[in-house]
Amino acid sequence: MTSLTGAIWDIRSRAPRAVFEELADLPSLAVQLLHNRGYHVPEDIRGFLDGPLPPHDPYLLSGMECAVARIVQALEVGERVHVYGDYDVDGVTGAALLVEALEMLGVRATPYIPERLAEGYGLNLHAIDTIGADGPGLVITTDCGTGSAEEIAQARQHGLDVIVTDHHIGDGSNSGAVAMLNPNQAGNEYPFTGLAGVGVAYKLVQALAEEMPDRLPYPEDFLDLVALGTIADMAPLRDENRAFVTDGLVALRQSQRLGLVALGEVSRRPIASIDAADISFSYGPRLNAAGRLAHAKLALQLLQSRDALEAETIARQLDDLNVERRRLTEIVVAQVAEQIDRSLPFVLAVGEDFPAGVIGLAASQIVRTTGLPAFVATLVNGTLRGSARSPDGVSLSDILETQSDVLVSWGGHARAAGFALRPECLEDLRLGLGRELGQPEIEAQLGL
Repeated sequence: MTSLTGAIWDIRSRAPRAVFEELADLPSLAVQLLHNRGYHVPEDIRGFLDGPLPPHDPYLLSGMECAVARIVQALEVGERVHVYGDYDVDGVTGAALLVEALEMLGVRATPYIPERLAEGYGLNLHAIDTIGADGPGLVITTDCGTGSAEEIAQARQHGLDVIVTDHHIGDGSNSGAVAMLNPNQAGNEYPFTGLAGVGVAYKLVQALAEEMPDRLPYPEDFLDLVALGTIADMAPLRDENRAFVTDGLVALRQSQRLGLVALGEVSRRPIASIDAADISFSYGPRLNAAGRLAHAKLALQLLQSRDALEAETIARQLDDLNVERRRLTEIVVAQVAEQIDRSLPFVLAVGEDFPAGVIGLAASQIVRTTGLPAFVATLVNGTLRGSARSPDGVSLSDILETQSDVLVSWGGHARAAGFALRPECLEDLRLGLGRELGQPEIEAQLGL
């Protein structure tokens, strides 16, 4: 059913009568809502209502044994370990978690967060060369690295081994990493694929804690960071994510992290009463604003700060950046709206001067108002770099994979992705999206 705004409403069918009869002691609305969210078997519905599942064995992740052994080796020989995180909240919390855990083990750990505009998403060759200048060692990624075979090969030339912790969809190809920890990597049989990047990093910490419990006795101490990154990345609150968030919110309310206390003060959402909504609409946007408009190392510095004055200063910087982020997003959304072609089953908009840090936010707003997949790109050094968002039921990863011959690069999730292409390929992308999204007659509509 299509609304007056053009949004497509997916009205779910009523749960089978047998399900209601078997769960007659439960409110029928609760049964229907959980059925709508994929819990179709009475046992699964009761399991959800009984509470979060306990965390799975971290060694169920393929490659975990190799990852732990390589970190133990780094500890024994005194190697420096570089933790390479993405520039969003998920990546920054994952980086903070790994650095702190490694330091507790006695490993010398140094974080590296790329600059969004200059370096782009994920591992990049310049960063590998910079890290490699310190000599041989180990790189551990968080929230990135699944599709970085070229960069990992370059790392090996510097004498760097790479352990990937990530949750983005992979094709199962050999990346050359010492270990690939990714529940969404083809061939991985981990029982839950919905972990955020910080959640995968936490599974590594859990495994290290099992190996060295005397040095890392309480991995649960990091659940404040896991909850923060999981909620901010909109990971599904199912399976062990529910436990991470439930326990993590309790930890956050008791948090001694000066940066989060300061962020709660500037946002008027005190840490002592923080909930999931506060993370989604207050803490998360401010932390993300660093990577969008400045440098995400500000957010990492805030999480790691042990000085109250420094924490307050950075929190105010992030608050100011968030105000500017909202202003720029409104401008881009208005300009994208002018490019919407209502005859097409998607939105593809390009601006030569759209701020790269807000095009994903603009795409999200366009999806909410139109119900259509949105692809928004800006020109950066002669290349169109874009962000895509989609409504439920449209897999961007599947769609962009079909356009790989047109795109310079792409990556992401089913409902959020990034891509890059040469400007001269823009119309080819428009045609390809039309074909994939169910409008083969698009060539005639475009006059081609």
